[in-house]
Parts: sequence; C-alpha cells; structure tokens
Amino acid sequence: MPLQPPKILEHLFPRILWRGPSDENSIYLTFDDGPDPDTTPRVLDILSKQPATASFFLLGSRISGNETTVARTQNEGHLLANHGFSHRKLGWASRDSIEREIRNTEQILSSNGWSYHKLLRPPFGHFRPGMTSIVGRLGYRLVMWTLMPGDYRSIDPDLVLRRTLWKLQSGAIVVLHDRSSNSGAMLQMLPKLLKEIADRGYTCKRLDEIKGLDRGREEG
Repeated sequence: MPLQPPKILEHLFPRILWRGPSDENSIYLTFDDGPDPDTTPRVLDILSKQPATASFFLLGSRISGNETTVARTQNEGHLLANHGFSHRKLGWASRDSIEREIRNTEQILSSNGWSYHKLLRPPFGHFRPGMTSIVGRLGYRLVMWTLMPGDYRSIDPDLVLRRTLWKLQSGAIVVLHDRSSNSGAMLQMLPKLLKEIADRGYTCKRLDEIKGLDRGREEG
C-alpha cells in the first residue's frame, strides 16, 4: 500500500476507515507492530509530555514478555487495537486464517483484562475485496491510513517529519511504527511532529473518538 493511498480507494472501499472528520481539527496518530520493550515506552514518554493520545495496533506474537508495556499504554489513555498475530499479508490468506489471526490476538488481550476496540489494521495494509465482510462477522472494522511517512525505512528523521507534515490536515490518520529497524528516526522526529500539530491548532485523538466509527462495520 502506498505511503498516501490513492483517493479512488476511499470510494471503492467506503467501509474501510481511511481518515477522520475534516471539521474537528483532529489528528489521529497510530502506531503499528508493537509492543516493543525499548521503543514503545519511549513513545509513551514523548506522548505524555505533550500530552497527546494515540492508537496502538498490537501484534499478538509480540505481547508475551511485554505485558507491562501494554498495560502502561492503556493506563495512560491510549487505544489498543488489533494488528493480527504474526504480521502476515492477510489479503492472500484464507477466511479461516484471517479469523485465526484476529482471534489469537483477541484472546491474549482479553486474557490480560485489557480493553480494546475492534479495529483491525492488516499488516502491510494488505487486504482484498471481501475482507470487510470477513472481519465484520467478528465485529471488526478495517482501518488504513491517510499518511504513512515510511519511518520503518532507513531514512533521515527530518525526512520522516517533512513527509508527515507535507499533506497533514484535519482528520488525517498517520501511521508510525513503534517497532522497526529505524525506530530511532521516528523517536527523534516525534516531539517535533507533536509540537507542529499543536502549533497548527490540531489535537491528537484516539480513533474511537471518531463519531459513527462503528457504523462502518460490515456484517458478513
């Protein structure tokens, strides 16, 4: 999936969440691929200084051993959501495999007593027609993004920042990664990004603060 998805996809797949409302001066920061024992706590430290809230799409396979970090994420007011279990491309997976990826992560979240919202961001943004129905049967809605600056690549922190600010506007869903080989660049740019967001008069919100969010689910 491109760093900025083509607008036509929003029209072809209207039940997928691509952006929030444009009239509320809100930005929706999201973090994929965690939890990570080093990067995620540092992200939380930075967010707490703004303060700003965000949504974290968790991989079930990475939760074991990082329960304290997940608990802290929730306790500090951030949203927990589902990124599947193994980070496989779900667009090529069978219905049973997709459901298993979702439920395996669900089971871990539930067994630890954590609250989570039934939002699924498929790894790599990889999906296919009909997936909204598959995940809808489990009560989920697919979430994509408005902007993804490519912070998982080995690029300069200032370039990550410029890419994020390039088309930042109210309602944007921004994807960052709290577990990647280039997480240092993301950590360097995040305070600057939060300052710029605040200076522009925007507020960072959780995805579940979007009105009518759950109406986009499609029952299969």
